[in-house]
Amino acid sequence: MEQKYYFRGRRADTLSKVWVYGSLLEWEDGTCEICSVDTFARMKKITVKRDTVCIFTGLYDCTKWEDLTYKEKELWSKTGKTYSDWKGRMIFSNDIVKTAYFDTPAVVQYIKGNFYTSGMFLIETYDETMKIIGNMYDNPEQICSFVVTS
Repeated sequence: MEQKYYFRGRRADTLSKVWVYGSLLEWEDGTCEICSVDTFARMKKITVKRDTVCIFTGLYDCTKWEDLTYKEKELWSKTGKTYSDWKGRMIFSNDIVKTAYFDTPAVVQYIKGNFYTSGMFLIETYDETMKIIGNMYDNPEQICSFVVTS
């Protein structure tokens, strides 16, 4: 599995649930910023809430292009990519996933450099049926399985 260090976090300057994606900067004062490049190739830094920062697992779920909403397709197209570039939704830590492997939804966790779901390594439970059904911040009601703490 190729690991790409890519992060997401919720904007700190808004009450809306806006996620920002890109590279993570952590400052000594505890502030976190995510750097990303906009559609005009301009670098921008956005302050995010530290407790919402999630890391990309390097894996994608089974969502097909045809299953995306019009808005999701439009956002994808604005990145300069086409439908042929689509691999599925990126799976991040703190996402809630469902797969044929689990009876209940499970939280993807990042602990000491490894990804876990329901206490097992993510790579051991990953299969082509894995689908993101939410995340701990936007959909806490989806959490049914236990959560391992570090």
